[in-house]
Amino acid sequence: MSINSLSLKSLKLGTKNLLINTANGRWAFVDDEVIHALQSNKFAPDLYQACIKLLTKYGIIDVSKSMSSEEKYISLLTGNMLKLIILKVTSLCNLRCRYCYYYPLPYLSSSSSGGWEYLQPTLSDQKMSYTIAEMTINLLEDYVSTMMSKTKSLSIVLEFHGGEPLLAADVILHIIKLVRRSKNLRHVVHFAIQTNGTIATDEALMALKNIGSAGISLDGPPEINDMCRIFPDGTGSYDVIAENIEEYRRHGIQVGLLAVYHKGSEGKILRIVEHFVEDLNIRSFRINPLIRQGRALHRMVPNIDAFCKDIIKLIDWLIERNKEIDKADEMIFEANIAHAVEKILGLKPGDVCEHIPCGAGTEMINIAPNGVVYACDHLPGSKLGTVQNLRSIFDLFNTWQRDFLSVFLAAANNNCSSCPFWSICNGGCRGWYLSENKDITSKSRFACRYHYTMIKHIFEKIAEDFMNAYYLSGINVEKIIEGRYKA
Repeated sequence: MSINSLSLKSLKLGTKNLLINTANGRWAFVDDEVIHALQSNKFAPDLYQACIKLLTKYGIIDVSKSMSSEEKYISLLTGNMLKLIILKVTSLCNLRCRYCYYYPLPYLSSSSSGGWEYLQPTLSDQKMSYTIAEMTINLLEDYVSTMMSKTKSLSIVLEFHGGEPLLAADVILHIIKLVRRSKNLRHVVHFAIQTNGTIATDEALMALKNIGSAGISLDGPPEINDMCRIFPDGTGSYDVIAENIEEYRRHGIQVGLLAVYHKGSEGKILRIVEHFVEDLNIRSFRINPLIRQGRALHRMVPNIDAFCKDIIKLIDWLIERNKEIDKADEMIFEANIAHAVEKILGLKPGDVCEHIPCGAGTEMINIAPNGVVYACDHLPGSKLGTVQNLRSIFDLFNTWQRDFLSVFLAAANNNCSSCPFWSICNGGCRGWYLSENKDITSKSRFACRYHYTMIKHIFEKIAEDFMNAYYLSGINVEKIIEGRYKA
């Protein structure tokens, strides 16, 4: 058996060699002699066998009969449980963000000076009715009652989304009431919300207090945020959001931030995160690069080289800042980086978007205000049915799983099999593929560069000092036996 037949890839990181199994994601730092031995077992057969024995001991390779790719993915599918329901409680929104993915028509530049012509959305503005909300909860209760007899680890997140979900705060409160009245749902279902943070009415605050936390969309300080996140009259949203963050906190609502990294963010990622930490006292945030989808014009999308340079800066900054912090609950984390570390350490399988196949239509569904159920709102054409016509949530999965499995297998075999980090990033979001290539089987160059750069630099920092995994994720690595990762 050669290094290739064992699904092993090697990568030189400074003075160390990263040896990674692309089939199971297990890895080790090894010296040059091990790499030479594995590349040809004729080079030094005794050393080769010793390497195989050691790598097998630590689970980096498995010399027993393994499943084919298709068998492995089918086993993953059959073990899936619904984990996330995104409820689009309204398509109404009080902002007119220039890059919004939800409405398909872009804002057009109306003059050479760059003025903006505001276009009406092509989707009808609507709010989820109480009837559709109740049908959704009834379907969920039926699903949970069935699954509770099969597993004790059932946990489902209902995430309120929009549009701007707090424009339908009454619907949110009605859904929360229905869940809490249900003996089956009250201990299984948890709530989340993604809001633009511009609404602080009494009803909105009541909804947020019942949820307990709020994910707020904010791209950075005003000079960055207000380039894209604007009201219909063109004024920026930053000042209102910053004021409401404090208002939310006064009501005991925990706040996290989601920033979209766009063209105006290039070279400014440290300015963004230092503003979050120093000025807004936010310690947890996620920074997602803008992709060309919905209203986002090509000129808004960041340059991939600039974004990757900024990600490297951010990883280094997080390590140095967290080294100075004594209390774990005061550490600073970027969610994408922290999740990558968790997957590298084999502690978590990643969120539903990072699986192979991804969780669209299997672990996650998206329900529009009119009751239409989609596998994912980043995958146009992924309509599964409607809550009005469904007998059971289980009816959503069968055909979608089989069809999507074949697509994922084709994409994985065509694009990712030669990459050492495939088992960690799993190719990235197929919505990115679609937005870049109009095809979910052709990889996104942007997603590929982003994930490769981030994962490679995390490995470089872990190679320097294993404690850097702690500074990037908060994982107590002192309880992890280093031998599990260092052969």
